[in-house]
Amino acid sequence: MKLEALLWLTILGGITLILVSTYIALYVAFVNNKMSKKPINDQVVNDFYTEIKKDVDRRLEQISPNLKGIEDDANY
Repeated sequence: MKLEALLWLTILGGITLILVSTYIALYVAFVNNKMSKKPINDQVVNDFYTEIKKDVDRRLEQISPNLKGIEDDANY
């Protein structure tokens, strides 16, 4: 009888520990994280887009001689 009660207490304690740790992890991940984040404004997004566009344009200029050769080969 005592062994069965000890088994049930162990199982219920394990389930309780899993639920409490999951609750704490979700709270830290969502509720606490939302309060610490600053909203992203449009200027930050525009600056990021501009930097990416400049980088892509620069890389295209670097490989454009290679692309020109590929286009010439494809036209034959």
